[in-house]
Amino acid sequence: MSNKINLKENELVDEWLSEHTKGTIKVYIAALKQFLAFNKLTPETLLELAQENGKKVRTKLNLFYKHQTEVRKKSWNCARSYENAIKSFYRYHEAPIKTKRRSKAILNERKPLRQKEVKKLIEYTRTVRDKALYCVAFQSGMSIIDILTLNYGDVQDALENEQNYHIISYIRIKGTLNAKALIGRDSITLLNEYMAFRKRKGEHIEENSPLFVGEHNGNIKRLMQGVAQRNIKESAIKAGLLKHTTKFNTVGFHALRSGFASIAKINGMPVSQIELALGHSDPYERAYDKFKDSELLKNYQEIEEALSISEGAKYNNRIEELEVENEKLLKRIEILETHMYKPITEKITDDKDAIESHEKLIELIKKAIKDEMNAATKHLE
Repeated sequence: MSNKINLKENELVDEWLSEHTKGTIKVYIAALKQFLAFNKLTPETLLELAQENGKKVRTKLNLFYKHQTEVRKKSWNCARSYENAIKSFYRYHEAPIKTKRRSKAILNERKPLRQKEVKKLIEYTRTVRDKALYCVAFQSGMSIIDILTLNYGDVQDALENEQNYHIISYIRIKGTLNAKALIGRDSITLLNEYMAFRKRKGEHIEENSPLFVGEHNGNIKRLMQGVAQRNIKESAIKAGLLKHTTKFNTVGFHALRSGFASIAKINGMPVSQIELALGHSDPYERAYDKFKDSELLKNYQEIEEALSISEGAKYNNRIEELEVENEKLLKRIEILETHMYKPITEKITDDKDAIESHEKLIELIKKAIKDEMNAATKHLE
């Protein structure tokens, strides 16, 4: 029934979409079209159903969500965004519908990836295209949807002039904000390898050619986000970073983006530059405009080693060494407590002040060692 309706010309739908951006409209239209077809409804009957029985709508939403994830094999993020689109339609027309999904505890499992993990992810990735894609995501902090809008011209200077660093100026799809991100030597090297691979296959690459492409029915097209999301999940499973049975990918592009932000912050990159790279709204009243390109490059150069998957090994090895040293020190403290502290306290059980001072001393030693080790570990992450 819904496929006979031009949703963009439907009055209820047109009102709902009027305040949204082009990117959001595209997702919302796709979601509503599929939901209507799945339930054999129209926008009008959809609202009538919500007004009559909200419980039935929740049931239909749950079945639609299950169909997306289990039958159509959509990712959790995709299914959730479609569900949120339908809920937005209801909310706009004053018929809000609530559904229960994953708890915040599960969402919080998406932890930032460290160099060691990113290096392992790339090692277990089959294609040079995906290796380059993951490296760019990690070293730039850009979202996957923004990376996939890039063209060859956005990195052409870096690749053809053998630059070590490159500034990518882009407009975020989400929120249409101006942003500037950087990539380093690892990303540029892998991108050069990827372009060489495409040329060997006979592709003529121009300035407006998509930076990342895929093949569909024998035609070369811009790589789709869903394909990229499925591929990174497969690589994460092969690398042992994700269990095969998990439905929610905690080692996706968001984890690469978070990894960049975390490492950049720890290593002293100005917060406003991190926000500029991520494409977040400017919280410092146009502080972004104050950065010259030379300053952006200088700040990035200072932290690039911490983001490098080729240089990161020595940092991770040192972290492991510090963790071993930490364990040894804690064991020594335990021995001191057992063989020195306890015998002394047994002899001076009547002197409460002496006992308390010994206990405080032991706790201070423990705290000082832990603080120092934690500080050293964070500095090297």
